[in-house]
Amino acid sequence: MKIPYEECVFDLDITPFQELFSLAYGRLRRKFDRNYVSPPSVARGIFRQYLKKKIGAYLGHPYTVDPYLSFAYSLLANTADPVVIDIGANIGTTVLPLAKRVPAAKIFAVEPHPENQSKLIRNQKLNGLSNIISLSTAIGGSDCEFLEMVHHSTNEGGHHVLDRGPHSVKSGCFVTSVSLKDIFSFFNLTHCDLLKVDTEGFDYHVLQTLEDLAHPKIVKHIVVECNPEGLHRVGKSPKDLIEFGLQRGYVCKLLDDQKIITSEKDLPHIPQDHVLDFLLIPKNEGNFKLRTAHEIAYDWARRMEMSSKIVIEAAEKGISLSDEEVKQKILEMENSEISPPTFRQMSAKLGKKQPKGENRAILQQSQEV
Repeated sequence: MKIPYEECVFDLDITPFQELFSLAYGRLRRKFDRNYVSPPSVARGIFRQYLKKKIGAYLGHPYTVDPYLSFAYSLLANTADPVVIDIGANIGTTVLPLAKRVPAAKIFAVEPHPENQSKLIRNQKLNGLSNIISLSTAIGGSDCEFLEMVHHSTNEGGHHVLDRGPHSVKSGCFVTSVSLKDIFSFFNLTHCDLLKVDTEGFDYHVLQTLEDLAHPKIVKHIVVECNPEGLHRVGKSPKDLIEFGLQRGYVCKLLDDQKIITSEKDLPHIPQDHVLDFLLIPKNEGNFKLRTAHEIAYDWARRMEMSSKIVIEAAEKGISLSDEEVKQKILEMENSEISPPTFRQMSAKLGKKQPKGENRAILQQSQEV
């Protein structure tokens, strides 16, 4: 089943009936058991985001971009020849959209599990992307040791090299491991603009393999998953991730709301089976503005306006355009002077900072421009 997700297409081993049934069953089950949580799945997550986007478009509500992708787009848009290393790339849900949106980027997708790696390569070919280098390896010691993969019975995003509870089954599949420093050395990398680490609790050990490369001048930005349960299973805690960043000259923030974190006391309550994403940036770097709900709403309406204009003009000429052709024409308009102003351009025109109550006025005035 092929599903569009973040401007890419993913070939998933699921059917709409299976996922709709699973969604309905989960909602019914929670009526009787409030603690019930549907088994997580990367494929299921993509399918549900697809449904939310379709329903949101029908109801007039914008689709919210993934916080990590929103940050990565903002960071790399003005970076010359960016280098990205994604540890735990899975089937490509983060590397493929980034590779498509930033074609100048060189992206290293590290995924040890053979099944996920094959799906990643399949989806990469499906989207015709050539700026991704896939590495079928785990990240560990620099002596190229062998590690046994542990298979998660319900979630392809939960495969790992650590025994993590009742859903974990040893697969008999062994993979080699290298260090992050080895990757820098083999590919002659002098810097990394963005390092993403999502390894189901092994994240602290992955960061340690950077050794002396763990410096803001070399690895400039790090997004690392904070999975308290997974960290605890290897004798670590969120405190270790925070201290890793602080001791090496980074500022630690929460990716979602940019709140600065200096100790575990600054962390919000993390429910069981939930995770947070930490953002490590150089101390002298300003704040990155993630896209706000108002900005997303405005830019969504802006693109809808351009889309309608393109389709109407084509229809008047007796031309029928496909969705891809409309998207391409929108990109061409955005790169020209005839494009409507973005939310930030409009905000700057109306005033550098708008009080929260005036966000609606911005949208109303933008329609008159």
